[in-house]
Amino acid sequence: MKKFLSIALALLMVCVMLPMVALADETTLPAADENGVITLTENVTLGDMVTFDEGKTVTLNLNGKTLTGPAKKAAISVNNATLTITGNGTISGYAAVQVVGNKTPNGAATKSVLVVENGTLAGTEYGILFIGNGADVTVNGGTITGGDNAAIMSNGTVSETSDQGHTKLVVNGGTITGNTRTNGYANCAIYLPNSGTAIINGGTIKGTAGAGI
Repeated sequence: MKKFLSIALALLMVCVMLPMVALADETTLPAADENGVITLTENVTLGDMVTFDEGKTVTLNLNGKTLTGPAKKAAISVNNATLTITGNGTISGYAAVQVVGNKTPNGAATKSVLVVENGTLAGTEYGILFIGNGADVTVNGGTITGGDNAAIMSNGTVSETSDQGHTKLVVNGGTITGNTRTNGYANCAIYLPNSGTAIINGGTIKGTAGAGI
């Protein structure tokens, strides 16, 4: 019995002396470095939507990892900020990214900018939603898909209290696909029902059941 207690005590002392290892927080993004770069080092499933705002300029380096968004929300919201996505990883879930400008009728533009360099943005509903004056999306590469809504979409709502137009989209490359997943739906790859600017310089744009644009 004494021998057993001695062994147990020795093991306990070894455990106490070992350095503590912090458990990774897999429900939030890592902190940005001094250059504003956030680099994923593991797959992350977000507990809630991440919002970039307050005029921040951020680069999200997916680093080949997967970022999964919360239920019924976009993984990332860009609202008065500039976000560049790179690193050939994946953002998946209900929706990948929403870009929100100023939705007040006759309001000044809010600089909300998304630049997609590469990677996969895959939403069961939509890949990218951009609405409001100053919402600005540039796609240079990567793969963007949407489910029952478009891969890239805006919204044409105009009322006394809301104007979701005055957006800008530039597509220089990449593959943009509307992947209809529910019978009775026929979504398109790019949906632009509002006032704004769309410039298509390159890329592959297609709808599996609906129009490309």
